[in-house]
Amino acid sequence: MGCCCLKNQKTLPTHKLDENTKNTSMIPLKSSTNPTSPIALDLQNTIKESKKRELTDVYNIKKVIGQGSFGFVRKGQHKNHPDLIVAIKSIDKSKIKNELRLLKREVTILQSIDHPNIIKLYETFDDAKYFHIVMEFCSGGELFEKIIELGGKINEKKTAVYMKKILRAVNHLHEVGVCHRDLKPENFVFENDSPDAELKIIDFGLSNKFGSKFKHIVKMESFVGTPYYIAPEVIKGDYGPKCDIWSVGVIMYVMLTGHVPFPGDTQVKIFKNIMKAKLKLENPIWDTISDAAKDLLKRLLVANPHQRLSAAEALNHHWFNDPSKQKLALDPNIILALRSYKPKSQMQRAALGIIVKYLSVDQIKDLRQAFYDIDVNQKGELNIHEIDEALNKCGINLPKTQLSELFRNLDYNGAGVINYSEFLSATLSSKIQLDEHMLWMAFKVFDKEDQGFITVDNIHEIMNKMGKHVTKDQVREILNEVDLQHDGVICFDEFKKMLSGAKI
Repeated sequence: MGCCCLKNQKTLPTHKLDENTKNTSMIPLKSSTNPTSPIALDLQNTIKESKKRELTDVYNIKKVIGQGSFGFVRKGQHKNHPDLIVAIKSIDKSKIKNELRLLKREVTILQSIDHPNIIKLYETFDDAKYFHIVMEFCSGGELFEKIIELGGKINEKKTAVYMKKILRAVNHLHEVGVCHRDLKPENFVFENDSPDAELKIIDFGLSNKFGSKFKHIVKMESFVGTPYYIAPEVIKGDYGPKCDIWSVGVIMYVMLTGHVPFPGDTQVKIFKNIMKAKLKLENPIWDTISDAAKDLLKRLLVANPHQRLSAAEALNHHWFNDPSKQKLALDPNIILALRSYKPKSQMQRAALGIIVKYLSVDQIKDLRQAFYDIDVNQKGELNIHEIDEALNKCGINLPKTQLSELFRNLDYNGAGVINYSEFLSATLSSKIQLDEHMLWMAFKVFDKEDQGFITVDNIHEIMNKMGKHVTKDQVREILNEVDLQHDGVICFDEFKKMLSGAKI
């Protein structure tokens, strides 16, 4: 169930195989999770819902824009910031008693990823009947719909543009240890209707964490996904993140031809053809497709995942080399903002991290492009060498000690890399001025109980949610830096003074 729309399949039978489907039967098996089990109780700790504020206290609820087996998606409008339109995924709790662990995992994964080509999670709510997940609203429609709109296929040049966005997002997911497991054209949406709109991955309901980074599984076994897009190793029941790369290869094939590479009129026939993995590129439709595109497809749709390209390797394929495309110089104002970023307090950094999540597409368009330009490795995060190179391109050569200090200022989470939101926070001042609406909305993200002030518990919850794990004692010190009245809380005036006119 995606965040923007939950539409019935238009032409292809793409029945989704769920987490509990075994590769020996094709039949979903129900688990015996009890809603009062530790998993269900832990879900309450994972989803940072407000106990006092209801969804309708914060958002005006608009029309239903999608429907699924467990709930529906509605359009919403933030009451304090009417320009903010969101997608609200409402899941009927009575229908997910056996799937609570999957909901927990979906929310946890959405909280942990941060990339311009991946849907943003804003917040969650829990009421008597539903879990509500509030996410970024994308008005441009699905990639599937774009293929239909353009006559059933997309020209090679435009396909290359979309493929680069797709692979950037997948590369980031794999870099942070997340495997999507259900990539298909219906799970990519355009942020708006503009010709250069970003393409974003949605629907992380079947996603999973993997690898030593999470002290988690290295391989996966669950038979999940959508039949036409499933990799051979998923059918075998022993696979890793490169199952996503196979799905990306199928998507590329569909964009270029309007057909799936391994068809069949039953699931058994589809899976049989997938297992054979005989890629046919002799049809006349391929006469107009470049050899480079065909070469990339052959390297993505390899039956043996060990011989299949990774997302990083695919991004470096020569098909993406466009000699006619001029690379724009980095905006020196953005780089200067990056260099001079010196937040006054931990609280200011956290507040900026909240604000950048709610900025409009137009407000961050130039900053997003600068992030792409600096991100030479295309991992969706910046290392110290990439920051140094960006500074050098603008004539700024810092000694190692100053460069290290700058990098520490930028790296709020102490992860050793600069994520997308950290970059936006640091460069925000080069493009926009914070207004009263932005400040108030950020304040209300902290003040979830509508008390009119921010408490130690509020800050502790938000910082942990942002990946900054701090103790209550550390939070008290953070609050004291901003608490000018020394009353143990932060009021809006104090919050505003912390951010207004600050050199951010």
